[in-house]
Amino acid sequence: MDGFCQAHGAAAGYFSPCPSGPESPWYVIHARSKHEAKVETALQQKGLEIFLPRVTVRSRRQDRRVFLNIPLFPGYLFVHTVLDSFAYHEIIKLPGVVRLLGTQGEPRPLQPGQVDSIRAVVRATGPTTPGIIWVRASRFGSWKAR
Repeated sequence: MDGFCQAHGAAAGYFSPCPSGPESPWYVIHARSKHEAKVETALQQKGLEIFLPRVTVRSRRQDRRVFLNIPLFPGYLFVHTVLDSFAYHEIIKLPGVVRLLGTQGEPRPLQPGQVDSIRAVVRATGPTTPGIIWVRASRFGSWKAR
């Protein structure tokens, strides 16, 4: 999908396709806890391409087992856009958005292909049980997380 920016004739607060093409970068949005879906919906209504990776997990309740669709990265989602000043401020001012990830106070785009890799992992995984996750081939060596 193309990047998005404010264009002449676009309704106030909405985005329209920019001529930048599909090579526009992905950025990571840090959202408040349990607000990922609300932020996703609000940005989609503004016309942005959003990716909130979800995984299905088995959850055991007192009387039954259920499958829940939860975010793979709680508190984070991805936005595909040309991040001009207008787009930045439209994203930041949404309820539930904490910030755009970056360095030294400036949002930084993801490396090309990273979102595609995450999409492939999400498509390849079936229902899982919450537990220990081993991370290998990390810059920091192997480590485990709960």
